[in-house]
Amino acid sequence: MTTYTGNVAKMVCEAILSSSNKPPYSVEIQGYDHKSSGYWKEGNIYVAYDNTTEDCWVEEFSTKKLAASYAAGVIH
Repeated sequence: MTTYTGNVAKMVCEAILSSSNKPPYSVEIQGYDHKSSGYWKEGNIYVAYDNTTEDCWVEEFSTKKLAASYAAGVIH
């Protein structure tokens, strides 16, 4: 499993969510680990996703620490 951050995390998450084929995912995600997690900052919040079980969950957090913990599987 890979944990992505920043713009790469956002791109991977968006590609997973927009894909109608499971797997393989769209060309956008080619070369990335689809069983991944990640987080990025959007405005005043952090968005984190977890696709390690291939049923992508997305949550919002007030701190980077909480988002990173969610992406690492420490909190659910």
